[in-house]
This record gives sequence, C-alpha cells and structure tokens, in this order.
Amino acid sequence: MFQEIERPFSFAGWVLQLIFAYCAPVIVLAVLDGAIHATDSAAWQVFNYGVVCLLSVAAAWGMSALVVGSVREGRWVWVLPASVELLCVIAMFFSEGLSGPVALFYTGNGPMAGEESWGVVLLTIPTWSCCWYSVTMYWRRRRQNNVPLGSRFADSAS
Repeated sequence: MFQEIERPFSFAGWVLQLIFAYCAPVIVLAVLDGAIHATDSAAWQVFNYGVVCLLSVAAAWGMSALVVGSVREGRWVWVLPASVELLCVIAMFFSEGLSGPVALFYTGNGPMAGEESWGVVLLTIPTWSCCWYSVTMYWRRRRQNNVPLGSRFADSAS
C-alpha cells in the first residue's frame, strides 16, 4: 500500500563518510602502534592491514547502525582514495620504473624508512580502510533490502 521512497544521494554525506573512513581507523591504528611500541617490519605492516580492516568494518557497521541512510553513500567511499593511489602508482611507475611504487607504497626498511613510509601512511593504509568501509556498507545495504548475496541488486540510482 505504501511505497518507501529513497532519498537522493547526498554529496555532503559521502564527503563526511570519506573523511571518517579515511582518518578514523588510521588514527586508532597510530594510537595502538604508539601504545604497544610497534616496530617497523614486514610482519608488523601485514598486522596493521588486518587491524585497519577490522577497524574499518567496525566503523562502517557502527555508522550504518546509527545513520541507516548512510549505506547509500558509504558504498562509494572507496572511489576517490583508490583512484588517487592508482594515479600515484602509475605516475611513479612511468617516472621511476617498478622500484619506485614498490618502495614508496608497499615496503619500508628500518624505523619508518624515512620518507618511504609516507606512501603507506598517507595513501595505502587509508585506501585499504576506505575499501573495507565500502565493502561493509555494500553488504549492509543488501542486508537492509533483503537481497541475497548471489542475486543481482537492482539499484537504479547508484
């Protein structure tokens, strides 16, 4: 009898969620790293990615529970950070070859490896955070609309 009409996509809501998904898990990770005096090693970096994944999923879950309509914009949080990281990797690849992006974005030797760690801290880990945030929001949206995961989700406005 009544048809629920979904509100339009909110650019402001998307920007706020992008800032939240980009910054919040990374700040919590930095506090945790400082509290337990983490060392800079490959194993610790892998652990950091796992922690950021869990923090991002929890952040998206909490946001979607507090603000039910946030899932619409939250699914698209990954686009900007992933695009910027991809453009940076491509630009570094063309200017420095394969060693440039690998050294800047995915490895670090020694205690924070000087400037090499900034690519991980400012681009790679936050992008990972935004991607997991968006995946969680996508899953939450499907669950809210009772759409099974194997079926196609018809969403005309997205």
